[in-house]
Amino acid sequence: MSKRGGERKDGASRTRYQRQDYLHALRQAWALVSEEAEGLTEQVYSELVAAGTLEGPSSVRVIQVFKTWSGALAAAGVPALTPSRDYQSSWTDDELLQLMGEYLLDPETTGSYAGWAEWRRVARPDAPSAQTLRNRLGSWSKAKGAAQQALAPGDD
Repeated sequence: MSKRGGERKDGASRTRYQRQDYLHALRQAWALVSEEAEGLTEQVYSELVAAGTLEGPSSVRVIQVFKTWSGALAAAGVPALTPSRDYQSSWTDDELLQLMGEYLLDPETTGSYAGWAEWRRVARPDAPSAQTLRNRLGSWSKAKGAAQQALAPGDD
């Protein structure tokens, strides 16, 4: 990325992204999740940056520069997620947690959001997308935590 570094008054360094850097980061994020999502959400982008999977500015900074998340995505040519109001899932929450547990127990996986698409393609092509899991179970880390809790032996 063509970043310009600088120094703040307190001596700490700062990174200044150019417009093309923002667009590049959004396109890279989309490339990472496009097989399993209908559009790029601010939350998914933020999780990719926080996990170190993607180098780029924060989603807050993207919105500051482009005024809206959808405006930034439009400028980058990346689809935004527009949820359907009448969405009906064929998966129960318990089934989603069971699939997530199956994924987490597979020694060939990392447990990452981005890794779900590859695991799904190879191991369970009938499984829903990672975005479906997140839509239903909350953030990726929340969904993982719920699946791990469901896998834990009960107090029966």
